[in-house]
Amino acid sequence: MKTNPFILMASLLLFSCSGLPKPEFTIIPEENPEAGDSIRFMNESRNAARFEWEFGDGAISNVTHPVYVYQVAGVYEVSLTALNDAGSNLIIEPITIYEPTILGFVVYDSTQTRLLTGALVWVYDNEADRDSLETPLYEGITDAAGKVEFHNLEQEVYHVWASKDESGGSWTYKGYTFPLQQNKVNFYTIPCSWFPNQE
Repeated sequence: MKTNPFILMASLLLFSCSGLPKPEFTIIPEENPEAGDSIRFMNESRNAARFEWEFGDGAISNVTHPVYVYQVAGVYEVSLTALNDAGSNLIIEPITIYEPTILGFVVYDSTQTRLLTGALVWVYDNEADRDSLETPLYEGITDAAGKVEFHNLEQEVYHVWASKDESGGSWTYKGYTFPLQQNKVNFYTIPCSWFPNQE
């Protein structure tokens, strides 16, 4: 009995197509990924042995679940190629990367005429930890313009402590912010008070 070559070819084609990988992925965070965030690409591909990622800005990866940081906000076409011995399939999805949510401070003396460079700024998510000077969520030191910034923060109220030691005492500030505006630069001026050293 002869085998019909067309039936054999159709069977082989069906087997080959059904054996191809199916690429799929999601990202974390799903909502409001920002420039500067570590974005995790969760590979949900099926029937795949190898992967090729292109992140839309020239960067590539062969890691199954890569973590990538976009430096600039924008819309990026992310491609995932899933491969196995039967062949490969490609999926391309656009992802939007938003501007970072920034909390910034400029630190002055009490007259707000002299910038305090090299001032220590600690940021907390609650008042009690700030008042007891626990380990802060974020810390920084003001630059030559008396300025310090913290990037990729959540939309919430932050509690702030700042200090600059000088001869005879220290400049100190204790306060809090309003809820941060997402994907904006939230800037505050800090007027410190002078506390002389106790004799």
